[in-house]
Amino acid sequence: MEPPRTFGQMTGWSRRDLVSLLAAAVLLGFVIRLSGLERIGLAEDEVNKIVAIRQYQQGEFTGNAEHPMLMKGLILVSVSLADEWNRRCAEIPGCGPVSEEVAVRLPNVLVGALTAIPLFLLGSFFFSRRVGLLAAFLWATGVHAVFINRVAKEDTLLVFFLLWGLYFHGRMKTTADQAARPKRIFHLLSAACFGLLLASKYFPHIAGVPLLFYFLHRKYNPSQYPPDRYGRRDLVLYLAVMAGAFLLANPMVLHPTVLAYIFSYTGQTTVTHHGYIFAGQLFPNSITLTPFGGTPWYFYLLALVVKLPFLVLAAFLAGLAACLRRWRERGAFFILFWLVFWLVPYSIVGVKFLRYSLSLMPAVYLAAAYGAFAVHEWLGVRLHRAAPPFVRWATGAAAAILVILVSLSALISSYPYYSTYVNALGGGTKRIAYYFPHDECYDLELREALAGTLRHAPPGSVVAGETPAIFRYYLGRHHRPDIRVVNLSDKRFAIPVTSPVFVFLQPGRIYYENVTFHSRLWNSGLDELDARVRERPVVRVFRLHGSEFQQISAMRQTPPLRRQVPQAMYFLMAGKDGF
Repeated sequence: MEPPRTFGQMTGWSRRDLVSLLAAAVLLGFVIRLSGLERIGLAEDEVNKIVAIRQYQQGEFTGNAEHPMLMKGLILVSVSLADEWNRRCAEIPGCGPVSEEVAVRLPNVLVGALTAIPLFLLGSFFFSRRVGLLAAFLWATGVHAVFINRVAKEDTLLVFFLLWGLYFHGRMKTTADQAARPKRIFHLLSAACFGLLLASKYFPHIAGVPLLFYFLHRKYNPSQYPPDRYGRRDLVLYLAVMAGAFLLANPMVLHPTVLAYIFSYTGQTTVTHHGYIFAGQLFPNSITLTPFGGTPWYFYLLALVVKLPFLVLAAFLAGLAACLRRWRERGAFFILFWLVFWLVPYSIVGVKFLRYSLSLMPAVYLAAAYGAFAVHEWLGVRLHRAAPPFVRWATGAAAAILVILVSLSALISSYPYYSTYVNALGGGTKRIAYYFPHDECYDLELREALAGTLRHAPPGSVVAGETPAIFRYYLGRHHRPDIRVVNLSDKRFAIPVTSPVFVFLQPGRIYYENVTFHSRLWNSGLDELDARVRERPVVRVFRLHGSEFQQISAMRQTPPLRRQVPQAMYFLMAGKDGF
């Protein structure tokens, strides 16, 4: 049996060296995630978070009920502190206020940067301190992790607690029964982390997969673990702590109103639109279409191919090959296990979003770090066998720095719209907002498009689009209560024939319910405003007479979910802005 490694043995460097490097990774990740945050307007889901937070401040805790409370609690603290800062700042000349765009995203920015710590510990536990450090820096600079961490969605917290839970559970499994106190501490910390994971996002399967990994690896590699006398009573304690942490961070889940909304939400009764634009085609996108419908099975595989910088992708593939060769080792087994048990079910399920892949990225970055050093060792054996240890160490450090710099260059080239990055294999800037426009655009420039429209919108106008919450939020900022808001996919409204209607079309918000508007208007050349990101149109605004709007609306033919089939979006391919 392999004896448990101490902290120093896992890392090899002094504690001061490790703390300094890890602090650098966290600080770098925080600065990257925070920079330019206010330049991006709020997305629909983020506005819903702010509305819920304002309700929290009034003592109403049932808003935004489809999501757990933990993240909203952190946003409540952030927004309340920003409110207090802005009140005091108003009395100080030259003091800059904190915008709600920053305040609502700040918890995820901070947690996303701090995620480098458990990723380093996990990498050190599974592989070595250098693999853990490189993985931490890849997380800090990885364009995929960065753009999701900059959005106020629950995936960031889920990954943070997932990694801590994995690390603590691994330490518990490799701690001998004789060290009863530290083993019990690791045991309870692991349970608490998985409970907080569920209080971050209702994804119970994510909490179960790590436990299955340790069970299987121990079963087939018992020599790598000490004897474990934990039994049924300890399992009950584990589940009790897990449930306690979940309820402590998410107490309103027991409220009848919240439970009723969750059941309604999971039953798809709250969904007003359907579909996802993927690589120029509109696909059905619903969990009810699992396993033979919905978006294509290669959705996430393509995301890795076109979204990872080329050198990071090459390092990942090298790490994957090394893991296949050494599959019995704990770290290699974990990488292969996580990739299989993540990619297979997520590829089969009928609903897919790019942000879901954040929980895949720790395994990707660990594999890339492992692969970078595996390639370095392979080359070292052939190129400088007689080289002194310092030379080997220096070339290894240079290889790691090169991978980090390539990752940084992807961020720099796409600043501050990191979600739009596409590598050369995917077509580069020519393919911005082509593969995953919903996640890549995510209501980019809609704030600016609305502000530009309101400069010449007469009183009593109507704005129509797929983001009514955003419209209402920013209309309030602009003090335009006279403007009426309608949901483009909702047929349950009537437009006065004399009112001008400003139709907001977004390539990331094309659904079966509104595709008629896009096909007739997108390339008509009649747009009054064209908002772009890196020369790619992400919002187009069309002014229609009320009767024109009603005429197009009457032409819509929305098939039932089970009869929805993929449709090529030819209007996105045509014209001077076509792909």
